[in-house]
Amino acid sequence: GLFVWGVTNIAISSSIKSTPQFEKISVNGKADGLPAGVSPSQVKMLFGTSRLIALVTCDGAAYVLSMQYANNQGDGLSLHDTQWARVKINATTTLDNVVAIRGSITTLIALTSDNKVYTWGEKTLLGTENSYNVQSRPYATEMSLPETSPIKMIGLTSWDKYHESNKSTAN
Repeated sequence: GLFVWGVTNIAISSSIKSTPQFEKISVNGKADGLPAGVSPSQVKMLFGTSRLIALVTCDGAAYVLSMQYANNQGDGLSLHDTQWARVKINATTTLDNVVAIRGSITTLIALTSDNKVYTWGEKTLLGTENSYNVQSRPYATEMSLPETSPIKMIGLTSWDKYHESNKSTAN
């Protein structure tokens, strides 16, 4: 199952875990803390940052547990900070074949097995902007990438207080 520790209300809602001790958590009534239908043996990777945890399964499903921004959930719904959200590309289609997720407090990106990169969240850029015109995106949106060989890894960082956007990088 999923174990969490540290300062409360930093990665996950204190409604899920209200103590700093290393403990297994329960999410939405599921004792192992994982999304519905996902067992511990199906988890490929976890990514955590301030106010969220993202999970990728061995079969490429992407889930987010976000406690601050609804758009970080990637499911187009209002914030539900005590439930996992399945990331989607629109209201009816899930984002599939994910191999990695990275992000920040405001934005997430995912790399898929077919060499595509998607972004969603509060402050996103698609890679085509001539300026730092960030957009809020409630669903995973494919980024525009330069012609390149297969992408091996992705990363994302928040800019400091003097900038108004995040920068997504791939390759």
